[in-house]
Amino acid sequence: MSSLDDFRNLDFMEQIALLEEIQAKADGAAIAQLSDLFVTPVGDRAVDTMLRKVLRELLLRHPAVLLNGLAAQSRDLARFCAVLAGEARLAEATAPLMELARTWREDQEALHDCLIALGRIGDPAAVPLFRECLDQEDDFIVCACITNLGVLGDQACQAHLEAVVDANEAPESSVECLATTWAAIDALFALGTDPALTYLTSKIHHGNPTARRLILQGLVGKAEQALPFLRALLGRTEDTDEKILLANALGFIGSRQSANDVIDALESGRLGTVNERFAGYEALGRIPGMKSIVFLQSALWKETDSLLLLAIARGLDALSVEVVAEGAAREVEARLDESPEAVRAVLKAVVASGAGNLFSALAGLPGCGPLVLETAAVEAEAKTRGALAERLEERGMVQEAETLRQAGVTDEESWQRKRMLAVDDSEAMRSFYAQFGSFAGYDVQTAENGRVALDMVESGEGFDLVVVDMNMPVMDGIELTTRLRAMPGLASLPILMASTESSKSQARIAKTAGVNSFIVKPFTQEQLREKILKLFGD
Repeated sequence: MSSLDDFRNLDFMEQIALLEEIQAKADGAAIAQLSDLFVTPVGDRAVDTMLRKVLRELLLRHPAVLLNGLAAQSRDLARFCAVLAGEARLAEATAPLMELARTWREDQEALHDCLIALGRIGDPAAVPLFRECLDQEDDFIVCACITNLGVLGDQACQAHLEAVVDANEAPESSVECLATTWAAIDALFALGTDPALTYLTSKIHHGNPTARRLILQGLVGKAEQALPFLRALLGRTEDTDEKILLANALGFIGSRQSANDVIDALESGRLGTVNERFAGYEALGRIPGMKSIVFLQSALWKETDSLLLLAIARGLDALSVEVVAEGAAREVEARLDESPEAVRAVLKAVVASGAGNLFSALAGLPGCGPLVLETAAVEAEAKTRGALAERLEERGMVQEAETLRQAGVTDEESWQRKRMLAVDDSEAMRSFYAQFGSFAGYDVQTAENGRVALDMVESGEGFDLVVVDMNMPVMDGIELTTRLRAMPGLASLPILMASTESSKSQARIAKTAGVNSFIVKPFTQEQLREKILKLFGD
């Protein structure tokens, strides 16, 4: 191998060729001289970059030399070796890395490198150091420590993690979800102990919307392990917002036991208000099984509120295979003479929710068929009519499908409408907004979360109004509003937030993010229309 002694005097091509030769032979004997050149670079960016690359590969191939590099007099070289020790997950590096971290306490970047390396190694011996560094001012360092304490299962840190999460609920700090809060929530889930899950469940309605979303998603991810804690809180809380979020979590978990818990809560009155029952019915619509189907089928005849019927119809339709849909349709038909008004309310809910399985089954019956087709022609908006018409065609009802497609407003009338973007993770609410378009004369587009809505706006779609839910997965309404307000030309876009949230702190967060007005669920189409008219000053 050629010597590196005269490396600085070689021309560019000779330097590159020599480094390539050293890299190919992977001889550890060159590490010392490469280290010297690392400490005092030659000054050519391309050469120095390649030299670092070759040195990295050789050190990873020679872990004993890499460990010795942690004691290098050059801090830059020692940091380089620290990062590589973490990448190689060298357990033998734990003690020297901890010593370096304590030595470099005042050098935030070097300390961060050591903590990240120790986290990758994953040696529990580093737990005391992670605890020591929790008082650092740098959030990146604190987040690294929090994350590693969670991964390493340090149950003694739970009180500190809870304090971090609690602090983000203070009025002066609840608008933004801090990075440390995010890390603390993840760390508590990583602990996964009963005390940790008890605490996290108690924070399902955290004062910050993003923290709330993270906690809900984490509990759903824990699935069966989280069920006892969700059930316990649902059994004792009197807070409506907590009950709704608990029902959502049970629905997303989607197990047989979670269905039993939701049904028990509905039957016992624990889910008693309209909003609570709406969440319960939606949850059941996400949980496959005959118990969910039978309960929703029965609920069709117990509820009279149009929004609840919409949620029930949507949920029942989502669970219904053809034979189930046919059975449900026959039950509706059997009640036509005895309870015509109740049947009409059910048919309206089926149409408004776009419940294609139930609609097509009903359309083939002699009594309900003409009624449900008439309801769809008069009340369904264009997109829903098109989807329902497709279901009719699948049943061979071609003429009825064509008639339905031709119903409603003309294209010339449609393009003159104001465009509204409705953002809600609830399928039933998205159906409600779509139906609102026909009622109030809006061209309504829907999105299931803030991320989808933001993509629509960023792709160039223009809207005259945005109606957005506060609590959604992926991206909540607060974050969506903040992102929209930051986009050119959208500072004055009217944004109406629809939510079950009634506390002043949540309204304050929404206003700070840029929301123009609030409407509290449940509301009728007329109430939504009046709210929008006030928003536009009409």
